[in-house]
Amino acid sequence: MLSQNSTCATYIVFKTTDESYGLDYCVQEASVSIGRSKSTHEVWLQGYGSEDEDEGVLLPQKRGDGWMELELGQFYNDR
Repeated sequence: MLSQNSTCATYIVFKTTDESYGLDYCVQEASVSIGRSKSTHEVWLQGYGSEDEDEGVLLPQKRGDGWMELELGQFYNDR
């Protein structure tokens, strides 16, 4: 259950292996739709640069448990 009248975010949490390939070659579009609300961002699943190099492109952040976390979008829950 989501809290009423609050901003919520959706994340993808993932790990890659040394054999993973192709995720660092192009920017992807990620979107989250809840009812009539839609949030869209450009993301890089395996980006090695800084966010300043590709303005507006969201990069995954490494968590303390070794997994990667990437925000896919935000929405406001008014119910």
